[in-house]
Amino acid sequence: MIDSIELPNLDDQSMKNRPLLAPMVQRFMWVVGTVLIVICLLPLVLSFAGVNLSSAGPALTPAVVDGLTTGELGEAAHRALRGSFTHTLFEWSSVCAAAFVGLLAFVQYRQTHESSLLIIGVALMCAGAMDAFHTLAADRLSQAVASNTDLIPFTWAICRMFNGAIQLIGIGIFVFWAKRQVKLSTIGIVAISTGFVIIAYAIVHYSATSGSLPQTMFPDAAVKRPFDLYPLIPFVLCGVIVFPLNLRHNPTLVAAALALSIIPQIATQLYMAFGSFALHDGAFNIAHSLKIVCYLVPLSGILAQYIQTHSENERAESRLREYSNALEEGSESLEEATCLAEAAAKSKAEFLANMSHEIRTPMTAILGYTDLLMDPDHRETEFENTVQTIKRNGEHLLILINDILDLSKFDAGQMTVERVECSLSQVALDVESLMKVKADAKGLSLGVEQTGAVPRTVLADPTRIRQILINLTGNAIKFTETGEVRIILCMIDPPDTHNPRIKFQVKDAGIGMTEEQLAKIFEPFQQADTSTNRKFGGTGLGLSISARLVKLLDGSVSAESTPGEGSCFSIELPMTSAEDMELIENLDAIRNAKPKPSQMCKSKLANQLNARILLAEDGPDNQRLISFHLKKAGATVEIVENGKIAHDRAMEELHNGTPFDAILMDMQMPVMDGYAATTLLRNEGYSEPIIALTAHAMASDRQKCIDAGCDDYATKPIDRALLFETIQRQLRQHAGVVVA
Repeated sequence: MIDSIELPNLDDQSMKNRPLLAPMVQRFMWVVGTVLIVICLLPLVLSFAGVNLSSAGPALTPAVVDGLTTGELGEAAHRALRGSFTHTLFEWSSVCAAAFVGLLAFVQYRQTHESSLLIIGVALMCAGAMDAFHTLAADRLSQAVASNTDLIPFTWAICRMFNGAIQLIGIGIFVFWAKRQVKLSTIGIVAISTGFVIIAYAIVHYSATSGSLPQTMFPDAAVKRPFDLYPLIPFVLCGVIVFPLNLRHNPTLVAAALALSIIPQIATQLYMAFGSFALHDGAFNIAHSLKIVCYLVPLSGILAQYIQTHSENERAESRLREYSNALEEGSESLEEATCLAEAAAKSKAEFLANMSHEIRTPMTAILGYTDLLMDPDHRETEFENTVQTIKRNGEHLLILINDILDLSKFDAGQMTVERVECSLSQVALDVESLMKVKADAKGLSLGVEQTGAVPRTVLADPTRIRQILINLTGNAIKFTETGEVRIILCMIDPPDTHNPRIKFQVKDAGIGMTEEQLAKIFEPFQQADTSTNRKFGGTGLGLSISARLVKLLDGSVSAESTPGEGSCFSIELPMTSAEDMELIENLDAIRNAKPKPSQMCKSKLANQLNARILLAEDGPDNQRLISFHLKKAGATVEIVENGKIAHDRAMEELHNGTPFDAILMDMQMPVMDGYAATTLLRNEGYSEPIIALTAHAMASDRQKCIDAGCDDYATKPIDRALLFETIQRQLRQHAGVVVA
């Protein structure tokens, strides 16, 4: 049960901020208001038109009764009581209408908690109760001795007065006390209303049992029933002040209907006060009819409000269902994402475990064999094997690091490709040469085949294609115990077609894979299963990187495998032929081609750098290693340990007229790093070659070095041949430097 009612805030600021009536409320008021005005004026028009709306019957005088038979007497009695019957019908219709609308208002209040609904319900229930008392007394169903000629008009006026007073006081409380934020008790409202009903009943009962009542009808006066002017006071106050304020601060359909109900309320009293001079005359019946309309007008607002609320609830439920569906979909997506995240976390955990093993294994060999070299009892005959073991494990560590870097480049969107003129046949032969040592160590046959004619040179990225083939060939060798591994090269489409493609295949006779294993081999951190790693090693990154590289080259990769028989990996790449395209039928033309001078000179690196070089490097081990290689190649080397000293020495020698021929600048150093030192040198007019040395191998890192002012870029660990080639290239671009 609702114990109290919280009134709306009606302070001055809230009144200023209140919106105008909603379009729906405005339309409702126009339509219902127009209908009510027509209903109220129509009886007046009909009366002027001569229509008799009276229900009064002929009086049963002794002269009329005399001589009538029993049947005729009954008919005469019915005609005489026609007005009373009509009055009873009107009144009990009013009672039923008031009770029905009052109950409906209570029901709607329980759903919407709109304050005015409670007052409407109380007012209508009270009005219905008073109409019932009035009718019971008039029909002599309760104790009554007063004449109906005086009783009916007098109790009518009293009931109407009480009806108006209840509405005025009830709605007025909500409007004028709302500023105090008063909470009214529902029990209190019912108690007050019950008090009104008891008082009204007491007055009606007193009037009905009174031997003398005041005269209420004056047929010859302008105001026929002056007592009916008094109820106009509360109704006019409601219509002019209280109901408009309530509508302004509570702009609902119910409040609008309540405001409109004043029209028939006032019309009822006007018809009765100025038009009714006798019981059951036309104005009397019109007033009773309009009283029923007064009770039904709030019904229209309640029904309209119910329909509106029902529509809003349906829309809200529809939106709630949409939100619920979206939430359910989101929950499913979240659950799926959670599963994917857990799977990814599990894969990465396995990857980290594998990486830990992969890194510790070569590190164990490197540290162990280094200890052997330091052992005075170590035999010199084992020296070369020990060094080769250390070198091999170091190269393996470098491959691991490069794989991780490649994967991070893909994730960061920094992996790029180039288009240069190259021979794909030569790339395949290079891979054969690089991987032959591994194949021979396992007793496997490794070869390259070419099926059909292919262009001698194309525009492609030989570095990325070589990396892909090395990964695939290395995997094939790893998982093959006996037999052969073949690299096959062929054209899918003729070179003169619109979109020619070239195909590489790497076939092995290894352990093979199942369909389930094939489905996930190109995912990062994945191998056929965890036992594969334990038996054959590896991080599970090679195939994932290869697949991403193929996609970056606008190609496609696929795999076929049969357990126990071997696997075949196929790569299809789009091909752009170089100018003056020449086709070769087999690989003999490539194998028998003489090496270029630049290739031949790589085996003659010693004593080729006739130059003064400033080496800026803070690591003592790297200082010794790099300076050893440079001095062995014939260069004069000066070592500094930070960028500040490098800047000072370079500018000092420049001012002395003996600048260094080149500076090898480590980019990560204390005091002043290589970026700042290079930028400062360039800003001061230093124009000699500066080559960056850095352990960062990303494309963005190279660009950062170039942007700082470096002429070229070399990565750590140092590739001696590549470093010398870079230095020679820069020396050739600067006049006055002689390269032997």
